[in-house]
Amino acid sequence: MSHPARLSLRAPPHLPFIQGWPGIPSSPQRKGAAVQGTVEVRIGPLPIKAKWVRAEIRKYEAVPPGFPSGSSNETWEHVGEVSTLWAAPAGKDWDNLEQADFKFFIPLPANVAPSVDMAKGTGVRYELVAALCYRQKGGVFKKESAPIMKVSEPIRITRHDVHSAWPLYNIMDAREIKSQGGELTLTVQRPGSGFGPTDRILFTASLKSMRPKPFKLKGFECSLIEVTTVTPQVEQGAKGGKKGKGPPAPVSKSRVLATARYAVDESVGRGGEKTARMDLPVPAEKLLVTLTHARSIAIRYELEVKAVCDGGIPDIGMGKIPYTVGPFARAHAQQAVR
Repeated sequence: MSHPARLSLRAPPHLPFIQGWPGIPSSPQRKGAAVQGTVEVRIGPLPIKAKWVRAEIRKYEAVPPGFPSGSSNETWEHVGEVSTLWAAPAGKDWDNLEQADFKFFIPLPANVAPSVDMAKGTGVRYELVAALCYRQKGGVFKKESAPIMKVSEPIRITRHDVHSAWPLYNIMDAREIKSQGGELTLTVQRPGSGFGPTDRILFTASLKSMRPKPFKLKGFECSLIEVTTVTPQVEQGAKGGKKGKGPPAPVSKSRVLATARYAVDESVGRGGEKTARMDLPVPAEKLLVTLTHARSIAIRYELEVKAVCDGGIPDIGMGKIPYTVGPFARAHAQQAVR
């Protein structure tokens, strides 16, 4: 269908559409994040009858393969407010629209989810959309309609509150777990809880024994696990199954991104303790980012550490040690934080 006008989206000169730092709250010294630019409306020699010109941000979520998708594999919703750039005067449904440029400024919510590219084109993505509602010309016996023409540009949202260089993610902490009976204690100490692509996860694992007899500690093992949780969405008015059942339950799946082992092969007696400094490199091509605030998809990262014993003594392990994964390696994250 041909339209009597042409729309274009333009970013500010020499700048991207997204201004500010998504994920970072505004302050007196720093404006909040926003999407801004210009909608260019180009019309022929004669004006057209129009109702409104708008700009909006749409977030699309597509559930990755292997997860239940509810009533639709891809859903979308508006992010922030729909900005009306021009409208017919009050009391009139239509008015003449001439060629013009309309500037827009759409603030981004503080809880906006980051863009994430998952398998087979799924994940979270955003579009900036400009739209024009106009009155279509028709004959005497043809009912007038109000078509809407649209143009869109993909935009990529990066959250800056997950950079590993922030002090929040660089606090030393220690966690411990005891075996049944309390004879063995596994302690994990780490200098921080955040990292990015190509970074290495560093921590110290220690095993202390209060067993009356010595035993052999074979070594320590660790794994970084990515946990993806999908909450299937049911469209309003859609039937959710049998009568009396509530909304679909979230479904979680995990995958191991990296593993490392540290051999000890030494005997540990009563009161003895063995310690290993662990270094876990994470392949950048396997890594996404921590994803929160999305409607149907969440991604988190956890570390599991295990002490492997010999002589019939059960292994002792600690899991669900949380990490926040940002979009940049530490060196680039430090530059962004500055």
